[in-house]
Amino acid sequence: MRSTRPDIESIFHEKLEEQLEDFPRPLTIMVSLSGGPDSSVLAYLLDQCKKEFSYSLEAAYISHGIRPERVQIEEEEQVLALGKFLGLPLHVKRFDPGFLDFFAKKKKIGLEAAARLYRYHFLEKLKLRREGHVVFALGHNRNDQVETLVMRFFGASGLEGLKGIPEKSSRLIRPLIGIDRLLIEDYASRRQLEVHRDLSNAGNTYLRNRVRNTLLDEIQRVFPAYAQGLCRLKEETFLVLEHYSRLLEEVCPWQREGGGFSCSAFAFEQLPFPGRRILCLKVLPELVSSGGRQIKRIPASFFNPLKNIRKKNYCLLKGHGMEIRRRNDRIFMEPCKGRPAERIYFHLTKDCPFYFPGGGGLFLFSELPEGFEEGRACLGLPAQWEGLVITGPKSGGYQVYCEGHWVCTAHPGERLVFRDFSGGDEKKQYLVLDKPVD
Repeated sequence: MRSTRPDIESIFHEKLEEQLEDFPRPLTIMVSLSGGPDSSVLAYLLDQCKKEFSYSLEAAYISHGIRPERVQIEEEEQVLALGKFLGLPLHVKRFDPGFLDFFAKKKKIGLEAAARLYRYHFLEKLKLRREGHVVFALGHNRNDQVETLVMRFFGASGLEGLKGIPEKSSRLIRPLIGIDRLLIEDYASRRQLEVHRDLSNAGNTYLRNRVRNTLLDEIQRVFPAYAQGLCRLKEETFLVLEHYSRLLEEVCPWQREGGGFSCSAFAFEQLPFPGRRILCLKVLPELVSSGGRQIKRIPASFFNPLKNIRKKNYCLLKGHGMEIRRRNDRIFMEPCKGRPAERIYFHLTKDCPFYFPGGGGLFLFSELPEGFEEGRACLGLPAQWEGLVITGPKSGGYQVYCEGHWVCTAHPGERLVFRDFSGGDEKKQYLVLDKPVD
């Protein structure tokens, strides 16, 4: 029987059914909203399908603080209106202007990468507060996929990069990944969905915008079917690499070795360089997660030391939470020793407390909780303080900074408290580090 759904709904329904089939119930889908056409249509379609596929739906929005104030306000108003229209529980995280710039410079990464890192981190924190299985829904479309493939091809990302944006993983789905951006925008218009137009996409500040606004038009002029070709290349690359990965496991199997893995050095040496890299990437998620970290995007060039392997015992490479070392006739891949489990900056404000993983963690209160003894005052803050930055853990504790100055070392289970202290005719706010929570 022919479907009566409009084309985009039919495509979405089929893709959603395929992407959700392996997830257990009860299931919560957390859709990441930006106010744009993609995420708005994604939220609308997910809301239409939630009864049929038996999941509850919530939404999350992050104000990154990297756009002009007026634009940021308009975007947030649009997101709040959509959440109200669909009746979705909406979780909001706001960053003060300049914080992500600070973080990007500190970590020596791009602003887009910094925003993406914090976006995923916020979603992970929401996941920890939910019972049952939680999966994130992101609004990437077919055009995003093509742009990514072009950037990775010219960015020398290697074979793995040509696999493109994954359609799904153990923690997220992308039901719009096969749908063209113009179809999505047309659907939003037909359904009379109010969407926010990000005017920064018309500029060329970011790499993706430069690719979208200049390079792709020129490529399409010379190769009109380039998008179909790239998507076909992505699909075939994925199938070939999956098959090759299974063959690698037979030729050079990893064995569990304490907290890491080991394999035959002789078998490892016989593999071509791409095979060595693929073999390491195969077990990296399990290795990194066992060390309490989240796997991050790794440049293909990081694995270049694996091209030439010497016979003596030495460290082949180290970084991104792992260490690969040769010991006699074995290659060992282990979590980095003496390194922090997670290196990220956390931004705390009175209105937006940040909870660390594993329960306990650090909590922010606007006043001293009843029944808690006063601890030591670490830093006097002006009335209009700009917030705190926390990085860690480092040597067993979290390093607390304010306005670029080190404040103190805090540990999981301790509370960071802001409290007004009377001092003459004026009140001052102090950061107080309380005793550990029982």
